[in-house]
Amino acid sequence: MRDKPGTQYQKSELSKKGILDAAMRLVLHKSFEAMSIRDICKEAGLSIGAFYHHFPSKDALMNEAFLHFDNTLDEDTAAKKYDKLPPVDAIRTVLVDQTAFTANMGYTVITQYYRALLQNQNRSAVSPRRAYYQSVRRHVRRAQRAGDFTNALETEEIAEMLIKYVRGNLVDWCLHDGAYDVAARTDAELREFMRALMA
Repeated sequence: MRDKPGTQYQKSELSKKGILDAAMRLVLHKSFEAMSIRDICKEAGLSIGAFYHHFPSKDALMNEAFLHFDNTLDEDTAAKKYDKLPPVDAIRTVLVDQTAFTANMGYTVITQYYRALLQNQNRSAVSPRRAYYQSVRRHVRRAQRAGDFTNALETEEIAEMLIKYVRGNLVDWCLHDGAYDVAARTDAELREFMRALMA
């Protein structure tokens, strides 16, 4: 009997998720550098072939795990959640949601990720083509058109400034061993920070 349509795709997605979840579990006990693809596959209960079916390398796997927030920013989600908010609220909400999503992985995992990011040449996390960056830029542009944000700075400058601020908060949170609620603090501080950008 043949699989129903979509079943093979669903199995493949479950396999991919299993690999990602296994890597996230392992990084809590073993450094990213020391973790092998064999270790990840053993933890996931999958073959090395399954790993390479989904990821060309260990670095690619780690990047995908941390860029997963971008997958929540598809057009339908954005229209339902962010686009219905006033522009300034939409900007803050996207930034705080990204912070909370990242923090949910735990500061140990995030620390390992930043270390790996700084040691390799893959800079996809800071690519302006990321859905996250594009979402922040879109709402900054909305805020400028509505007269909420200054036009003295370019849209890209404001978006980059806000994104760097949030990244800095996550690094500070890691340096403090996750001792505070980084999403709540980011939300409160963004309200003050964004006042300087008001028209």
